[in-house]
Parts: sequence; C-alpha cells; structure tokens
Amino acid sequence: HKLQAAGLAADARDDTQSRLTRLRADRLELERSLGAQVPGTVALKLAALRARLAPDEAYLAYSVGADATIILVVRGQRPVYAARVDTGESALAEGVRALRSALLDRAHAGAWMAPAEALHRQLIAPVASAIDGAEVVLIAADGPLQDLPFAVLRADAGSPYLIADHALGMV
Repeated sequence: HKLQAAGLAADARDDTQSRLTRLRADRLELERSLGAQVPGTVALKLAALRARLAPDEAYLAYSVGADATIILVVRGQRPVYAARVDTGESALAEGVRALRSALLDRAHAGAWMAPAEALHRQLIAPVASAIDGAEVVLIAADGPLQDLPFAVLRADAGSPYLIADHALGMV
C-alpha cells in the first residue's frame, strides 16, 4: 500500500484508511443526492461546472444525511473545498422550521435571530473562507435546506446578513 510506503505507523495507517473509506462513502452519497435533485439528470462533472461558473461565482452544494451534512464549494479553478458537519436531517429540519416560524411571528420581533445565527454556524461558517469574495453564491440545497431562507443567515447580531455579502441564487 501507498500508506505503508509513506512510513506511517500502523495506527496512523488504520486511521487514515478509515477516514479515506468514510470520505469515499460521503462522496458517493453526495453524488447520489446531487443526481437526485433534478430527476432525469446527471450531476454535472466538475470540469463542466467550473466552465459554467463566472470568476466571481461560487457553487455551494449541500448533501444532508441522517447524521451529518456534507458541504462542497466549487470556485473556478480553485481546489474544491469540502466540509462535514455533524448535523443531520432532523436537526436541520427543526432549525429551518424554527427560523421560518420565528420570521412570521410579528409579536416577537427579533425572535428569528437566534435560529438564523445557529444555522449560519452550522451551514455557512464551515465554508465561509471558501466563499469569501464571491459576488454570487449559487446554492444547491438538499432536503430541509430547500425551505431555508439563506438570505437572512448571519454570524451574529453585529454581522451582515448573507445576502448583504453575496447575491444568492438557488439551483
């Protein structure tokens, strides 16, 4: 194996092999999810996606699983940025429901801020450096995130809303 040739200790090799196996499984899950978002189509190949993106655009794709969410960012010829967050479908669905409900609650103005900030921490903060500077962020939402108003997400009370930093588009 290449890992043995690299001179890694057995424990480190096992850990690395386990992580590689988990990443491959995550990639397959993401590919299935992306392909299923638009029935009858196949997920874009990376080169084709990059060719379609303008230099100031970022493509942000979410794949929501039962226990975790995978986030990918594609920007031109930069390396693909990937993050895994340990927040799954049911927790995200509850967070989206809480935010949407609070946004509609005129009796408690500002009640939506806490869920908006929590969702920002889970879904935007892990990839913030990868989308920094992008004028346009195209979002491929999965599962409960399809109902999320991404525009109102922000890091904290003193931070701008996501829509203030980026034009947003849902794909």
